[in-house]
Amino acid sequence: MSLETASVAVSADDVRIVRLLVSDAHGVVRAKSVSADYFHALGDKRHVWAAPVLYGDLWQNLPTDVSVPMGNAFLVPDMDTYTVLPWNRRAAVVICDIEPGIEIAPAPRSAARRVIDAAAAAGYSPLFGPEVEFYLFDKAHGQPATVPAFTMQEWYTDVALARIGGFVEDLYEYLPQMGVPVYEVFNEHGAGQMEINVAPAIGMRALDQIFLTKLATKELAAMHGLHATYMSVPSNSPEQPPSGFHLHQTLLDAEGRNLFAGVDGLTDLARWYVGGQLAHANGITGIAAATVTAYKRLRPNAYAPLRAGWGIDNRTAMVRAILRGDNTRIENRLGASDANPYLLAAVQLAAGLDGIARRTEPGEPAAHDVGSDPKFPLVPMNLFDGVKAFEADTVLVDAVGRDVAELYCSVQRQVWSRYQFQVTDWEIAEYRDVM
Repeated sequence: MSLETASVAVSADDVRIVRLLVSDAHGVVRAKSVSADYFHALGDKRHVWAAPVLYGDLWQNLPTDVSVPMGNAFLVPDMDTYTVLPWNRRAAVVICDIEPGIEIAPAPRSAARRVIDAAAAAGYSPLFGPEVEFYLFDKAHGQPATVPAFTMQEWYTDVALARIGGFVEDLYEYLPQMGVPVYEVFNEHGAGQMEINVAPAIGMRALDQIFLTKLATKELAAMHGLHATYMSVPSNSPEQPPSGFHLHQTLLDAEGRNLFAGVDGLTDLARWYVGGQLAHANGITGIAAATVTAYKRLRPNAYAPLRAGWGIDNRTAMVRAILRGDNTRIENRLGASDANPYLLAAVQLAAGLDGIARRTEPGEPAAHDVGSDPKFPLVPMNLFDGVKAFEADTVLVDAVGRDVAELYCSVQRQVWSRYQFQVTDWEIAEYRDVM
């Protein structure tokens, strides 16, 4: 859709406000709202955006070890993503790219586009199928956001789904109207834990869909007196296990044929793709576990991969191969729920493409618990080591762009530094009274 066509749509839809959306380094949906009249008059112009918003941490602290652009960048609406909010017909949203002003303005979405374009140049169309978990807390009647919307005993129950029925029904009604083909929403293992699955889509479309899904779940939850969070480990309660972001993926050729589906299982190309993801597991972890808390998900018996291994339909492995004929695919289970969807897909795709280029063999698939087998290498276990591993992986850094990588790592190093000097509630409870 062109800007001109979208302007007509804004008028026809009786939209009053258009929100311009962009992903920051953390995957948070940052936004500006403009009037429909202003958007209608925007034409081929670009809207000013403060570049530092992209590069700060969640408390607006800018990294000190690199030169951060202090001037303006510009939002470039991708009109193919323009959609009216079904629950508020007076408002529309559109996902934007970042165009540099005088300063450089690298962004996660542009990094994903860079790798997807590289795949296209090699003759591949990546098909992504996201599965993301999140938590719902009950804020009705003034309760703090610490009370789960349902109990752990109610996992996979109709009772839990009925209790949050209005929220779930809204997801099924509104997300398809936004171009997001959600097909499954259910309550998971933890107290208040949910999973939402979106039908696979090619390239950037799949990533934009999960970006909009996060926006919708948060807004709709609030409308129902709930708080939705994608924090990977939202509490220390044993009733709230970690949340993941599992990315199903395969490569299609120009005719749409699945290049991973072999006569007796995976093709050689699929095996090399897996081999590349295993070879770059440490660097991928720096993106897949993008918060201090995400590394607390990497624990035994949490269905989160501690080690770089693969297996056929093996949920303990980092890479799970799923053999389903024409629907054959791999699922990378390393991502935490709070990972940036654009960067997560970018590094996993880049690693797979590198594996194909080098014909990297993944070894034999494991049929046992990969996490407990020391023959498989451990992935990084904290944010500092994860970021360091990503920074040292020149293949991944070059794939997403050195400007994006440098600023991402700088922000994360600053977050780690702040964390290092924070005394946690655990430390206070453990030591203060008796030491």
